[in-house]
Amino acid sequence: PAERRGELENFAPEDAQKRRDARAERLAGLKNELCLLHRHSGAVANELRHLPEEFAAELAASEVEQARAALRETVREYLTVRGARELLAAAIRRYEKESQPEVIKGAEALFSDFTSGRYFRLYKSVATGELLACDRESGLEKNFTALSRGTREELMLAMRLALIDHIERGTEALPVVLDDIGVNFDPGRLNAVERAVERFGAGRQVIWLSHS
Repeated sequence: PAERRGELENFAPEDAQKRRDARAERLAGLKNELCLLHRHSGAVANELRHLPEEFAAELAASEVEQARAALRETVREYLTVRGARELLAAAIRRYEKESQPEVIKGAEALFSDFTSGRYFRLYKSVATGELLACDRESGLEKNFTALSRGTREELMLAMRLALIDHIERGTEALPVVLDDIGVNFDPGRLNAVERAVERFGAGRQVIWLSHS
C-alpha cells in the first residue's frame, strides 16, 4: 500500500536501532527496579512482625499501599517500554525485509539459485551493518566469515553480477571477464552458476576463462 511505502521511505533505520537499544537499556533498569521493590516489600513485612500490634496494622496499610503504588507505576512503565521496543524491532525487521538496496535484492536471487535455495534470503543488518545470509538447513543467519570458501565465492559472484546489472541499466553494456570463478564450486553449484552466467550473457559479452 502507498501508506506503507511512505512509512518505509521516511523510516530511519539507524535512529530506530538507537531507540531500540535505549529501550533495551531502560528495560534492564526497570527489571532491576522491580526486583528491588519485591525485596523492599519483603523487608517491610519482616519489620512489621517485630512492631507492637497496635502500630503494626496502621503502618502495614501505609507501607503496603506505597509499595503497591510504586510497583504499579514501574510495571506500567515496563510494559510501555517493552511494547515500544517490540514495535521498533518489528519496524526494523520490516525495513530489512522490504527496503534492501537493489543490488542486494538482485544478488539474493542469484545466490539462492547458486545454492539451490539453501540460502534463500540476503540482507544487510541495520544493527551491525553486516551482510547476512539465511541458511534454510540450519535456520541460522550467517555473516560472510561463517560461510565456506566456495559459498563465499558464490556470494561474491552474485554481488558482482548484480552490481554490474544495476550499474548498466540505461547505459551500454561492457564486456565482463570472469577468470576461473568456479574452481571452488561443487559440480551441482557450478552447473547452477553456468546457467546463471548464460542468462546474464544474453544482453552483454561475457568472457569466461577456465582451466577446465
